[in-house]
Amino acid sequence: MSKGKRILIVDDEPDLREILADEFRFEGFEVVEAPNGVEGLELFKKESPDVVVSDIRMPGGDGVTFARAVKALKPTEVPVFLITGFADLTPEEAYDFGVDGFFVKPFQLDTIKNSVFRAMQESNKKLSTPVEVATPMSEVGIPGDDWQKTLQAGSFRVGRGGLSALLEAFSPMARPLRFQELVSVKAAGKDLFTGIVRWVRTNSKELPPAVGIEFLTASPEFLDFYNAKPELQQAACFIPSQKRP
Repeated sequence: MSKGKRILIVDDEPDLREILADEFRFEGFEVVEAPNGVEGLELFKKESPDVVVSDIRMPGGDGVTFARAVKALKPTEVPVFLITGFADLTPEEAYDFGVDGFFVKPFQLDTIKNSVFRAMQESNKKLSTPVEVATPMSEVGIPGDDWQKTLQAGSFRVGRGGLSALLEAFSPMARPLRFQELVSVKAAGKDLFTGIVRWVRTNSKELPPAVGIEFLTASPEFLDFYNAKPELQQAACFIPSQKRP
């Protein structure tokens, strides 16, 4: 999968950039590097990478501005992953403008690698591949008999990589979902999809509690629903925010 593929790594820390570059070269990638977002964007236009991994806080051009510029040029064609050690950006904001992955330092190299490999798979193949889980999944339900209609209502927003939902939109839960938790989503007693919680909002004074879930695997029924809506695959948002009107 990685042979012949090019990855652009943008980070102002030479040591971290070297670690990432060596790891991806070992996996068969051609690697190009930049120390900031300004130079990263120049290389992006020149080298046409297949995937981008970037730090956020960098002198000479921050990663958020860089990522937004990449997504403006190629909204869905090139996966973009952001790394941060600061609270410059929330996961909800990052996934909403199109970032395909968001990692907080310190991170595991395998986590980034696996996310990159997964993002480069065709959507149907990715969502049809079983995911090995080491811990039990939580279960949540979408109420009602017509789950497709429910998913298109205001309490849910579906993007090309996941969905967001008001917590009250799910059937009553024993407890709120937690960040990075694996979850099985069901409707009318059937499995719809499994996912991982990428952001949770429970303590806002202005906005209701909500959650963002990335799709991991999907049932044939859910894939049929997803594939019948090409606008979802072409959506700018990876996991849409619940902040938008």
